[in-house]
Amino acid sequence: MCILHVTGKNNLQGIAGIKEWKYRTKNQSERPRKGPTPTRKSERLARRMVLMTSVLLTQRKKIGVGEQFQAEIPDWTGPPSDAELSWYRNDPNTSKMLGSRTWPPEGYVVQTNIVVAGQGRPESCNCPYPGNFYCRLHHINTARDRLRSEIGQVFKEWKFDLMGEQVSEMWSIEEQLKFAALEQLVPVFENKSFWAVAAKHFASKTRVDLVQYYLNVFLMRRVSNQCRLSLLEIDSDEDEAEEEEDEDQSDGSNSSQRPQDVQEEEFLTKATPDKNLIRLLICMGEAMRTIAFKVRTASCGGTACVNSFGDEQLAVDMLADKLLFEALEYSHVCKYACSEEVPELQDMGGPVEGGFSVAFDPLDGSSIVDTNFTVGTIFGVWPGDKLTGVTGGDQVAAAMGIYGPRTTFVVALKDCPGTHEFLLLDEGKWQHVKDTTTIGEGKMFSPGNLRATFDNPDYDKLVNYYVKEKYTLRYTGGMVPDVNQIIVKEKGIFTNVTSPTAKAKLRLLFEVAPLGFLIEKAGGHSSDGKQSVLDKVISQLDERTQVAYGSKNEIIRFEETLYGSSRLAASATVGATA
Repeated sequence: MCILHVTGKNNLQGIAGIKEWKYRTKNQSERPRKGPTPTRKSERLARRMVLMTSVLLTQRKKIGVGEQFQAEIPDWTGPPSDAELSWYRNDPNTSKMLGSRTWPPEGYVVQTNIVVAGQGRPESCNCPYPGNFYCRLHHINTARDRLRSEIGQVFKEWKFDLMGEQVSEMWSIEEQLKFAALEQLVPVFENKSFWAVAAKHFASKTRVDLVQYYLNVFLMRRVSNQCRLSLLEIDSDEDEAEEEEDEDQSDGSNSSQRPQDVQEEEFLTKATPDKNLIRLLICMGEAMRTIAFKVRTASCGGTACVNSFGDEQLAVDMLADKLLFEALEYSHVCKYACSEEVPELQDMGGPVEGGFSVAFDPLDGSSIVDTNFTVGTIFGVWPGDKLTGVTGGDQVAAAMGIYGPRTTFVVALKDCPGTHEFLLLDEGKWQHVKDTTTIGEGKMFSPGNLRATFDNPDYDKLVNYYVKEKYTLRYTGGMVPDVNQIIVKEKGIFTNVTSPTAKAKLRLLFEVAPLGFLIEKAGGHSSDGKQSVLDKVISQLDERTQVAYGSKNEIIRFEETLYGSSRLAASATVGATA
């Protein structure tokens, strides 16, 4: 590493005061000096700085000072007369300099009404999200709605509706991802016209559409991200500068990197060599990021919670369904997909060889969105073009998105040990925060479909055991949070048992198999009473089953109580005998 010193009469006062640049390596003695010492990550960058400074010193323009160099500005004699204004307006060379009055309109009385809100203001904020990102978003939207009601149709005439993050709602997830990729391919320093290239790739968008999205959405997201980074973490547009390495990390490793410093794409790249699978999971992550926002900002009435999807107002579960289908189609690696809302195979246009088929529940727990309970998305990924005649064990990946106080993305891959949790940051990135490889013992239970205890005495006996042994009851009625807590807490059991009058409701393809994959990759076990749910053959898309997830001993107790014996207990006995 090289440390750069600046010496001279006006040390660090400006370029004009720089007299000499000297290099000193770590091994050389350090002389006492005044002022701070600038540093650079490599000697190469230091040389580049010297060269740029010399160019600035030799090529800067000289500015003359004195009477002969100053502009002559006439004295102010008051506003122009009507005759002068008329002449200005009628003369083609001067009329363009007058411009046209847009705001405020003639006769409009400007009234300033400052609404005090937000953390750090004179008055505390009483909004639902005081002091954080959503606080600002809430007040921006409130101010927009107030302005819209005050000025009416003028709001659209002046295109106020085409400003801010709302512009993103006019772009699909596919288009937003494509725009970001295109921007990376056409960097500013290559002297290429980005807008000309973008116009070719977005034939349905006008130049105004492209510029509006770039300025209102894309650029703002990038700036908000960079504002949260240190100077050395900000990506440079210059590829050569990005490749500079600190001598302290000359071996290419970063031994101090913590698991939570790893982003989703970096983790997936290390977890699997399958680039198509990586692309599919990233696209689904983008969709879940949008769903999280739509759920959080949904308007809930007496019958449903709705939000906008372009020009439409949709129930949030149907909106989530559309977003996920859109993401899978854009991935170009999904052959077939189906959902709990659309339980029929939909051709996504991807290949059979090297492609995947995906089944998903777009918004599990949609009936409790209005109560502000945690809800989520569940999906499983199978290789090829089959979603029937396969088992849960054939999955190459499964995941769930959890939309609660935090938004998390829990994923498991066939070739990667453990189940992995990612946290959605304010800037929109998924940050790796937890690995789970063991589900231990602990007294926590989530008994679903409790009405089945009325005419299923074995299930009633099991629930009474939990109560008698003073298990902690943690049950929300949402399958995603109730199963996710087993992975997060690394203990407990979830049950959903049937009876003659309380039939099975959970779908094997859309919910049970993907969650079973997540639990078993985390070190837990699953059961339908007799076998692992990952061993059940999916015979039809809408097939339903009972299920239990939890630690080994809890699943043994579940199977023995309901059916008199357990395959897990038998295998443990055989292992001990051997």
